[in-house]
Amino acid sequence: MELDEVDADIEMVLRHLDDTGGRKTRIEALLTTALLVRTCSIYEKEIRRVVISRTHGSEDADLEQFVEGVLRRRRYLKLSDLRGEILDKFGKKYVEEFNKRVKGTVYETSYYNITSNRDHGAHGNITSTTVDELKKWHPKARHVLAAFSDVLCRPRDGP
Repeated sequence: MELDEVDADIEMVLRHLDDTGGRKTRIEALLTTALLVRTCSIYEKEIRRVVISRTHGSEDADLEQFVEGVLRRRRYLKLSDLRGEILDKFGKKYVEEFNKRVKGTVYETSYYNITSNRDHGAHGNITSTTVDELKKWHPKARHVLAAFSDVLCRPRDGP
């Protein structure tokens, strides 16, 4: 699973920084930015995978192709995207259930920290986020992705 690769990448960068004395340097900031961008790319793939898996089994190949096409055209990463651009399109109950699991939690804060710092760094800014912070946030942020998957893909009783 690619989400596990993030953990391995973080550990590799931490070892490198320790071996080279690179903590609290511009090198750490640059490596952290790269890790944030990679992490968010993997999150986006996971979000796409979950939405596409929701359509599999529909026995409607055109629907599956449509959903895959829509997901390719836009980046869905922010919490507002998960709520308003995806879950809300399935129905308000999906957003409500997702919010019960993540709203106001350390999971939501960690996910937000990763995605907002990725945006900051990816647009040419030097991040003040450290690899240690990313290491702390990533396991918590994974709970947001798990909640998204559970809410969207769990079996439902009727309409």
